[in-house]
Amino acid sequence: MSRGRTNVVKQRFVKASLVIGLSSLFWGTPHYIQAAEQAEYVSITDQSFKIYKDIGQTEDTATTITVNQTFRVEDIHEKGIVTYLGIHDVDGLVGYIDASDTTQAVGPEGTEKIIRQYVKIDESRERYKDFDWSILGDTEEFIGQTFRAKAIYHHFNGDAYLSLYDNQDEWIGYVEESATSDSNRQAYLQLEEAETTSSEPEKKVTQATQPTIATNRGTMTENQSSTDTNKHFIQGTSDTTRSRVSEKKAVRQVAATQQSGKKTWTNHSTFIEAIAPEAQALAAEYGLYPSVMIAQATLESGFGESLLAKEANNLFGIKYTSGDAGRFEPYNIPSDEVINGVRMTLPATFRKYETLSDSLLDNAKLLANGLSGNSTFYQGAWRKNAKTYQEATRSLTGKYATDPEYDIKLNRVIETWNLTQYD
Repeated sequence: MSRGRTNVVKQRFVKASLVIGLSSLFWGTPHYIQAAEQAEYVSITDQSFKIYKDIGQTEDTATTITVNQTFRVEDIHEKGIVTYLGIHDVDGLVGYIDASDTTQAVGPEGTEKIIRQYVKIDESRERYKDFDWSILGDTEEFIGQTFRAKAIYHHFNGDAYLSLYDNQDEWIGYVEESATSDSNRQAYLQLEEAETTSSEPEKKVTQATQPTIATNRGTMTENQSSTDTNKHFIQGTSDTTRSRVSEKKAVRQVAATQQSGKKTWTNHSTFIEAIAPEAQALAAEYGLYPSVMIAQATLESGFGESLLAKEANNLFGIKYTSGDAGRFEPYNIPSDEVINGVRMTLPATFRKYETLSDSLLDNAKLLANGLSGNSTFYQGAWRKNAKTYQEATRSLTGKYATDPEYDIKLNRVIETWNLTQYD
């Protein structure tokens, strides 16, 4: 993104709505198009992502978009079992992307990416307390010093922000990455502590005694939120909204402990938390990798948000066959398949389950017991045969799914969400 765009102020929120039939403009047949309930943001987290000019049809090979960038989602499209997001930057629509290639962000700051880097501060910039642009101070006194960057945020405004710590592990705030350069651990350990200018004990800040901070926009108290609209064309989450977010997190933590047959999640993290315990138990029983099972459910269902997951409780895209009569109900929906290297949408019938728990169990049985007449068809995914989860995902490519990049996508989900913690 061009840094010149940061002089634009744009805060548009899309009202909740559901529009049916507009997708005939793209495909000629009705599909669901759903507008985001509010300004939703996602960061691209899959290295093998693709941007489409339309809904999964024409790839934009000239795009300059890179992994980790953050975009606003204004429309959601269901095409078969794949969910496509219409992603926007400040100038408008930039294209469409498979939802499984993204991670939902709390706000325009994007997602927190954990890093372990050492950087030297080269320029005087503001240090932010949060992404509402509350200012802690500036970096003038730290120029030439090395700090440890523990996380990076790729903001919707096109800039990246580092979460910096000194050698006493004291947080100094969020600082623009462009104000820093690479350094090393030795320089970090040699960082001298700043000398105190007063022998008086530190005063506790109260509402009656708020310190003031000098900025290039005048003087303000630490509690005030300073927003430079010339730079930050879209504000972060307000204090009121953040309190609501915290409240929602608490609700989600309770919801995640409920039976996985109930749709209780509200974002990607809580979906994983909801299915992980049962996936661990089933994987242990059937000799599989929990990380692979969770990644498959995540990738195949778009974090539980696909129509197949919502309406048929089918997390893994398991098809319905003639032998399923009496055991499962059929569910008809178009499916994206790769045939002879060409991706196309074809009619398909899938198994419909009573609960998500039944879907998890069926997947475990399928991988453990194989196909009719070939019980060892998926033996490459068995834990006793696959030394690593990478070997397990590689064995599923071309067998479980026709996508030639199936293992790459599964591995990316496992790495991004640290799913090996469940193995």
